[in-house]
Amino acid sequence: MKNFLTAALAIFVCRLMSVESTDSNTAVDLRSLAEAVCRKQKVVYYIGGFKKFCQLSKTLICPPTGKTIDPAKAPCEPVKSPRIQYQMKKVKKAVCQYDGFEENTDRLRQMLIDAGQCMYY
Repeated sequence: MKNFLTAALAIFVCRLMSVESTDSNTAVDLRSLAEAVCRKQKVVYYIGGFKKFCQLSKTLICPPTGKTIDPAKAPCEPVKSPRIQYQMKKVKKAVCQYDGFEENTDRLRQMLIDAGQCMYY
C-alpha cells in the first residue's frame, strides 16, 4: 500500500509539472512568433491560410514586442518563409488547445474560438 501511494504521488506530481510546462511553452512560443512576425509598419503571415490568424492576433501579440508602431493599422502581408509557416502552425494549434493562466494567450484563444479558427484542434 505504501508503494502504491508513493507511485501515485509521483505520477500526480509529474502530471502537474507536465501541464505547467505546456502552459509555459505555449506562452513562450507565442512571444517567439510575435518577435518573428511583428515588423515596424506591417505584420507578416505565412501565405497558406494564416491571414485571419494574423488579423486576429496582431493587436495582442505585437504591442509587447514594441516593434510595430500601430498594430491595429498595420497590414498583414504574406510571406513564403517555411520558418514562419512552422511557427504559425505550431502556435495556432497550441493556443487553440491552451487552458492555462497566461492572460494574452488565453485572450487570443478566446478570440480564435469566437472567429471559428479552432474548429479542427
